[in-house]
Amino acid sequence: MQWGTTNPGYGQFIFTSPGVGAAWADVSATIAPSAGGFTVSYSGAGRVDHAALVNTTFGSTFEKSGASQPATISLTATIDATKVVATATITVDGQSYTVSAPAPTHNAGPAVDQFIAALRDANWTALHDMLYSEFRNGVTVAELSAGIQPDLAASGTLLGGSLIAPSTYPGEPGAGYRIAKGDIMLSFSANGSMKNEHSGVIFIQEQGVWKVLNLDTSVPATVVSPANMQGWGFLQETATASGSLVTGPGTPAFGTGSAKLHLSTTGGGELIGTVAFAGTRLDAMRALSYRTFVPTTSPGTVQAPSLQFDIDYNLSDTNTAWQGRLVYEPYRTETVTKGIWQTWNPLAGKWWATANPGKVTCPQATPCAWAQVLQAYPNAGLRVSVGGLSFKAGSGWPANYDGHVDGFVIVAGDTVSAFDFEAMP
Repeated sequence: MQWGTTNPGYGQFIFTSPGVGAAWADVSATIAPSAGGFTVSYSGAGRVDHAALVNTTFGSTFEKSGASQPATISLTATIDATKVVATATITVDGQSYTVSAPAPTHNAGPAVDQFIAALRDANWTALHDMLYSEFRNGVTVAELSAGIQPDLAASGTLLGGSLIAPSTYPGEPGAGYRIAKGDIMLSFSANGSMKNEHSGVIFIQEQGVWKVLNLDTSVPATVVSPANMQGWGFLQETATASGSLVTGPGTPAFGTGSAKLHLSTTGGGELIGTVAFAGTRLDAMRALSYRTFVPTTSPGTVQAPSLQFDIDYNLSDTNTAWQGRLVYEPYRTETVTKGIWQTWNPLAGKWWATANPGKVTCPQATPCAWAQVLQAYPNAGLRVSVGGLSFKAGSGWPANYDGHVDGFVIVAGDTVSAFDFEAMP
């Protein structure tokens, strides 16, 4: 049953049931205070729609069929102050129905413990899995890591936490949403002293499972600009290609700018890269993400800037010579759409190698999943000498191609790095 409030013009009620359809009164019911809540009473004319579509997934909602009929309705109901616990008897054209809605108990405690354990262990994948679905779809594992890790590092060692509000509370019956009323107090040890901080987290129950909602994932990114390239640089593989830091397009991942890669002729190549991650092992990379924008005026249908590693397939041996690049291209596992910023998760995508030995296992024609790369080359990483990490446009791509990159985040071991490409400091 659904009902209105004691505000003027309300006091309406709707009774829905899969066996009945929907019934409602023509005028407002009488609502009166009672011990610990209020009562609702009505006797008079109404309508009944036996063909109404009733959905009880989230409480009880319905959609009229357009074939309602006049009905005589009476209702008596007792509802507690929370408007959650209700007992009602309704009679529609002489047929009586009784509805009882007790308040179940919902306990967010185990989910809170799981959340705190994931933070303590820096298990960003587990934490990402705990996010409420609509929120999870908007943030990558890498961005989640980058949003939290600096705060934890600045605060010292996470010792634990608890709900400062009761984790057990009366909730709405049915299979719908519940929100744990309260936030989390995290305890830290920093510089030999203890301190507590409130997190920006609440919990919501999604289809019976507790999820994290409203987690602050703002990333304190390193700004790469013409005034300070922060170790990044552009590389022309062909004289007809160019790169620059520009404003826009649209709303980039971080700030207001991006790195633009342009090809003047077919087959050109342009990169922006850094050697800051030289020697980083592939199996230490726990998360990667970056965003691209391809203008609608750019030719081609599937090209978005790729992520490439100057690879050493065995960091343990003495061979430090050039062994080609390990390449992730978004279109291999996702659809590139022009005119919008898109986020890519390379660790969930496909990789191919430009030279042996990787080219034997993961050729361009049949690229490998990340797990396959790690299994085939367990000691692989970026070369200790040079060891470039770069974003590239080119190698057979059409003339006048433009692609933009921004919001690169990498989590390697316990180190989180995020980069914001800007036209101005």
